[in-house]
Amino acid sequence: MSRPGNENSMKPRPKPPTLDRQGRLLFVFMVIVGYIVTFAFIAVQERRATSEELFWGILFGVIYTLLGLFDRVIFDRLPPGWADLLFFSVQCALVFGIGQVLGVVGNMLVGLPLVAFAVERLKPWPRLVVYAALTAAVILPIGLRRFDPWSSTLVNGLTVITAIVFVAVFAQMRLN
Repeated sequence: MSRPGNENSMKPRPKPPTLDRQGRLLFVFMVIVGYIVTFAFIAVQERRATSEELFWGILFGVIYTLLGLFDRVIFDRLPPGWADLLFFSVQCALVFGIGQVLGVVGNMLVGLPLVAFAVERLKPWPRLVVYAALTAAVILPIGLRRFDPWSSTLVNGLTVITAIVFVAVFAQMRLN
């Protein structure tokens, strides 16, 4: 039984925020720009991507985009903590897959919207896990795909971390 003055305990838990129209457009824009950069780089490389690599790379991008746009519809039945864990895990894995299959040039641009998602949905400490996972998802294909020296991986890592901090600061400013 609830007391007459205790109606607040009966209210349903509010749903986490979803992307507004501007956020959706920006998300899709970043994915498209990431793919344009990736395909432009593939066009000037000596090694061409196979049709199988193109298929998987595009499929990963389509799944990534659909999950980014409709994640609350897809994960609505899960508890919020689990939904966020599954969402960010799958999205980081897809960013890694894009980098592994198509190359590492555009996957950072494709992955950066996850930083804004993390700022919008997570508390500060869990965000750091997302930032670390995204950094790994972008950097690991460099070492796994090519035989680049660690100095190249370190420079790319610093670039990714700088981009993540930049997006996180602006996403937090927008949220405030």
